[in-house]
Amino acid sequence: MDLQLFLALSAASYSAVIIAQMVITQVHRLPGSAKEFAMHAGVIVLAAAGYELFPAIYGYVAALALALTLLPALLIGMANRRLVASRFKDAALYARLAFLLHPTARMRFEARHCAALAQSTPEGRIAALAALQASATPDQASVLQMQILSQRGDWQGLAAFLARHPMRATPELVNHAIRAFGETGQLDAMVRAHASYAGALTGSTASLARLMVLAFCGRVEATRRQLATVAIMPPASGPSGRRPPCRPPDRVRRHAVSSAASTPAASIPGSAT
Repeated sequence: MDLQLFLALSAASYSAVIIAQMVITQVHRLPGSAKEFAMHAGVIVLAAAGYELFPAIYGYVAALALALTLLPALLIGMANRRLVASRFKDAALYARLAFLLHPTARMRFEARHCAALAQSTPEGRIAALAALQASATPDQASVLQMQILSQRGDWQGLAAFLARHPMRATPELVNHAIRAFGETGQLDAMVRAHASYAGALTGSTASLARLMVLAFCGRVEATRRQLATVAIMPPASGPSGRRPPCRPPDRVRRHAVSSAASTPAASIPGSAT
């Protein structure tokens, strides 16, 4: 098989799989997904039509089109990982690049959302997030409201908000919910949230969620073991507005362990004391 044919078939096949997944999971019906659907369809058209129109480079063209289609999603994934690690300026940069490559309404919101969180003070972040709510969709407004309550350290308000609004299974929102329920002593709700949405968590976000569940449920030794695997901690958002670095310092580790030690042990599915 010649290189051009291999590249064209690979690009077209990958895009076909993505389109099939979007249709099966009905993601193509979500706001902002139509353009992504069309871009993958365009990769398939380029791979097929390019054989006749520019046979010498049609494989390269199809591969480049696929790369440009996938790159914004990869950048948003990198931005989300930086958000969880409280590296807000890095997250804002990646989200901005994603928007420049894929200027859709959803990418614009992601870029503005990350830029709001990159403000240097809690007050600045809250003001920037509140300003975004005016032009946000209902789902986006819910995300922003959760962020605002988290920035204020209003865990009781956040828990009440979650009770009124169904939660989308994204890593950031799941961890917000787990912490809100833990901070307000709603341990059963916290464990249910973790069990229900564990499939949406991967890597460091999954480790962070499990650490919070273990600490709030009073599992001291399990908390100590989990701390060894966690590279990040949730940002502090109390009156001082201080934020810990991405790797938890000794005082944060002591706080997690002391939280576990001061809480009566509760049952956690699949965990040991």
